[in-house]
Amino acid sequence: MAACSSGGSQTQTTPDASSGIPDASTVSDAPVYADEMAVQPEADVTEPVEAGLDATASDGGLATIAPATLNFGLVNCGSPTPAAPQTFTISNPGTSPVTWTAALGKGANSAFTIAPAMGSITAGQSAMVTVTPLVVPQTSSTSGNALGDVVNVTLNSSSLNVTLQETAQGAVLVFNPSSVPFGSTPLGSPLTTYFDVENEGNLPISDVTLTLTGDPSFTLPGSMTTETLVADAGASPQSSVTFTPTTTSAVSGGVAIGVGASDVLCAPVPQPLALSGSGTSGKVVVSPTSFVFTPDGVNQTVPCGQSALPVTVTIQNIGNAFFDWTATLLHGNGTFYTVAPTSGAVSAMSSETVTITPKGIPNTSSTATDAFADTLTITTNAAMDVPHTVALHETAQGAIISRSLNSLGFGNVADGTTSTQSYTFSNTGNVNATLTLSNGNTAFVQTTPLAINAGAGVFATESVSFQPTVTQSYSDIGLLALETSVPLCAALPGNLTLSGNGSNPSLTATPATLNFGSIPCGTAPMNTSTVNITNNGPATTFTAVLLKGVGSYFTAMPASGNLNAGQVLPITVTGGTIPATASTSSNAYGDTLEVTTGTNNVVDVTLNMTALGAVLSFNKANIAFGTTAPNTAVTSSLTVGNAGNASANVTLTASPGVFTVAPTSGTVGGGTSLPTTASFDPTSATAQSYTGTLSLSVPASTPLCSPLPTAIPLTGSAN
Repeated sequence: MAACSSGGSQTQTTPDASSGIPDASTVSDAPVYADEMAVQPEADVTEPVEAGLDATASDGGLATIAPATLNFGLVNCGSPTPAAPQTFTISNPGTSPVTWTAALGKGANSAFTIAPAMGSITAGQSAMVTVTPLVVPQTSSTSGNALGDVVNVTLNSSSLNVTLQETAQGAVLVFNPSSVPFGSTPLGSPLTTYFDVENEGNLPISDVTLTLTGDPSFTLPGSMTTETLVADAGASPQSSVTFTPTTTSAVSGGVAIGVGASDVLCAPVPQPLALSGSGTSGKVVVSPTSFVFTPDGVNQTVPCGQSALPVTVTIQNIGNAFFDWTATLLHGNGTFYTVAPTSGAVSAMSSETVTITPKGIPNTSSTATDAFADTLTITTNAAMDVPHTVALHETAQGAIISRSLNSLGFGNVADGTTSTQSYTFSNTGNVNATLTLSNGNTAFVQTTPLAINAGAGVFATESVSFQPTVTQSYSDIGLLALETSVPLCAALPGNLTLSGNGSNPSLTATPATLNFGSIPCGTAPMNTSTVNITNNGPATTFTAVLLKGVGSYFTAMPASGNLNAGQVLPITVTGGTIPATASTSSNAYGDTLEVTTGTNNVVDVTLNMTALGAVLSFNKANIAFGTTAPNTAVTSSLTVGNAGNASANVTLTASPGVFTVAPTSGTVGGGTSLPTTASFDPTSATAQSYTGTLSLSVPASTPLCSPLPTAIPLTGSAN
């Protein structure tokens, strides 16, 4: 016996009728042999399927499987009892054994198990394979044969398939639609809406119970809150719900589905049908209640310099008497809209439209959300009506580009070297933009293009390099443009001025001045300061000297050493102690630090330091009051001067008691004076001479830059 293949069909050569092998020439469009089983042939479930020749002995018949299809029928979802197991038989009519294995096409996802899954059949014998269905899940698809599978049986090196058929059975209920919003309905006016309970499953359901919950303004047909509907599989029984509002507040309710205890479901019952609505005290309906203005019917923002499309609002009268209406805008004369008409009357059961036309968005505008919004209010004289508002939403679209500076000066840069500075762009608009930056002088190099994302606080940094090649002044203009056109809600920043000087290699000092400030006399600065010396030239040596020499009140370290090309050398400068008696002139204790290289490049650093304190004095060396009668006072004026630069609180004391001073205390600011009066008032009835002193004192915390003045002698006589 030999098998041969040609094209898409296969035939079996049979030596005689007694072999038991059917004539395969009658099968022209479906393969017969297991090694060619790409498509399952249609066969009666009672007829065996024969394997190819390689599953038989040389003088025996073909191995067969019967039946080729096991139909487990319809099985209820969630039933604890699965369909009954079924078997198929593998027969070996040949003279040689046949080894076989069986596997489910869906593997671990199959709704079946098989046993046994492998074996060997001796000549003339057969094997029985049991297919056991699993329990059908509570939630399952009811599509035809959704649980079906295929058992692939391998016989030696050939294979045959056994088709397993099974379908989940049950009802699948849904609401259509899934919610019923009644919107605004006049008080006391019933509004009825229809809905369906649909069964998308494959099993009739005996009865469906609808239970109404929530606000009593919702009712089902009749006076009861429940209703029994008979539903067939696939049918859509229609019901209705009526809303009769009794309040202007928003209310809600629901319609829940219940089924009989014996009903079979293949999906959970749907969530209750959501009901919502609110009552109106008039017969006026204004719709819609909100607009987002668009330039093209798609985009939700309007480019600056353009206008959005107009919209219309409908004023509907569902009552039985006309009413008058007026339309006003919240922003009045400051609005970005025009309304036409602004008033009118609507007859019973009719309507009128109002057109709202947006004005153009200015070229320079805010892109904040709803920056161009307004509110249209429709007011009527209908009984119990309230004003109707229509929200008008409009937002400008565009980039708003700003730059952190308008000029960039590089100062002196050594020829052949590069100095780089940065600045930032920000885009506070709502459209991304990509900028191109250009300039003419190749000594200035900019990064381009530069993407600037939209959003307040989003920045992009631009770096500009200055590369002088000769000793001269350089200048240029940085131009700014959009790489691709996008809407702009503000003009782009103007030209960026670029400047710099090419210079010979030299020294630079940063900072050029060290300011130690005002230091109280008798003390030293608490902190040191550092100056960075940059060598823009070749490697060399340096010396650092203070121009006041030994008279300087500063020290600088290091004082000498080597400087590499391009090196930045920090020099630490320390201020010395200000003398206790010192000049308070501005910068009297300043100096200059001079750094000189071996290539004769020089840079000076100014050192500022001023003594801080009061310098107090009397304007008189003594006061002679002369002779006066007893109990007759004589006076003499004098001043306390302050030649320093710090204020002082002074206390004046005269002694003995016949001498007095007024005031006895006061504040003397730097460079000012305090006027005082000294008095002599003798009490002796006989001639007598008196001597005394007038002295000055200050708090211990007062900074002084000279000793306090000595006490002034006071003299006088009584006659």
